[in-house]
Amino acid sequence: MAWDVFGDGTTTVRGGFSLAFVNDETVRAVQVLGETNSGLNATVATSTGFFGSLNDNAGAVLGGLLAPPEFELPLSFAGIRAQNPAPFIAGVNPDLQTPYYQQWNLSVEREIGWDTAVSARYVGNRGRKLFGNINYNQVDVIGTGFAADVARARQNGFLSLERNGVFNPAFNPDIPGSQQLTVFPNLVAGGVFGAAIVQQYIAQGRAGDLADLYFANGLEGSVAFVPNPNGYFNLVLDNSAYSTYNALQLEVRRRFTKSLGFQANYTWSKAYGFGAGTGQLRQDFPEDLNDLDRDRRRLLWDTTHNFKANVVYGLPFGDGRWLDPENGILEALVGGWEATSIVSWYSGAPISINTSYGTFTPGGGQVHSTLSTEEVRDLFGIFRTEDGIFYVNPSVIGPNGAAAAPAGQDPFPGQVFFNPGPGEKGSLQLLQFNGPTVFNWDASLIKNVALTEQAALQLRFEFFNVLNKPIFFITSQDINSVNFGRVNQTLNDPRVVQIAAKVTF
Repeated sequence: MAWDVFGDGTTTVRGGFSLAFVNDETVRAVQVLGETNSGLNATVATSTGFFGSLNDNAGAVLGGLLAPPEFELPLSFAGIRAQNPAPFIAGVNPDLQTPYYQQWNLSVEREIGWDTAVSARYVGNRGRKLFGNINYNQVDVIGTGFAADVARARQNGFLSLERNGVFNPAFNPDIPGSQQLTVFPNLVAGGVFGAAIVQQYIAQGRAGDLADLYFANGLEGSVAFVPNPNGYFNLVLDNSAYSTYNALQLEVRRRFTKSLGFQANYTWSKAYGFGAGTGQLRQDFPEDLNDLDRDRRRLLWDTTHNFKANVVYGLPFGDGRWLDPENGILEALVGGWEATSIVSWYSGAPISINTSYGTFTPGGGQVHSTLSTEEVRDLFGIFRTEDGIFYVNPSVIGPNGAAAAPAGQDPFPGQVFFNPGPGEKGSLQLLQFNGPTVFNWDASLIKNVALTEQAALQLRFEFFNVLNKPIFFITSQDINSVNFGRVNQTLNDPRVVQIAAKVTF
């Protein structure tokens, strides 16, 4: 709808609404689930490397090797897992529906003279019943008591390291403070304490990663780490994801008259939702199925501030302009010039301060901090030091390049980020912060020369990234990485000057 408020064409109110059903990634998302769970199958024997001629003796030998192995039908998931400790089970919700978007806008536009108009708009949309791909076979380290036992094993290990110089998580009655373990004895081989990766995960408090390691390798013994012991990941494609977007848009524009035209706009927006990822597979697994609100957060494409402007200006030199040299040669040199410019500035992409340590569920997650949210935000920027460029204040980075002290060591001076303990979730939300802001300026000078009545020559002098300002690529956000906060590359090219000529006829 459009409404000419005063009937004179100077003030207009416009509004609109649409409902669109979309099929983004429908084929690919379902295809992957089908390929993952294409049917029960098993490999019972393989033999390779046969070559040479078949004489009577060789035929008898090969006949025994190539005899069909025993194969049982029907197959079951339990039988498959006996051969492969980490089978995937996947399916599509039989009530899967087509996702849809509702979009709306309301604007006021006012002509203010000088061929110029200003406008203000509210723009919003919401995606509902979007595709989500959730693993319902979540590792449980709390209900099983495993996280608490990892904490005890961790303490035992560091006490042993201090006393004997060896990290040994097992209970030792000869070491004061060593505690009996209650869950590890129920695992295969008591948890395989001699394996280096097991010791590493225990020392780092990675209860989720360790439980996943045991289950994926068939070492869980009698410990029920997951609801369905016959499958590893139990994936279901459903309509659990959603998104919401709201924005205020301000704009001023002037149509090109009297050698000048320009446009500038600013957007202040918020994109929020759950499980609405950017990949075709829609695999955006929540951290905790029992606390889905924890994963309702800013979306990856959220841009809080966005400003763009462009201008075209015919320089006031030449025939009929403000400065007319009235000289043919001089007119040919200074007349017919235009200048153009495009400027953009916007907030940095959403980023997280996270950890690769899976303390609650496998794969890592959020971290703890001694600072408030606003104090953490103040740590971001571009910091140029003799040791390189950082997007986080180097004062919170330890001597080894990480933002968290190694497992078993005291915090370093200035440390503000910490890994959660076994079974804990971090307090900082994912995608809670912004990377450095982005600024870019392109410009050009254009010379128009009339050759004949039908032909013209245009000379263009174009400048890309005029200020030679880099757009930094944000690398590791893992507080345990020795490259935490460090900038190693850029997303744009250095300043480029381009000269071109074009003939039009």
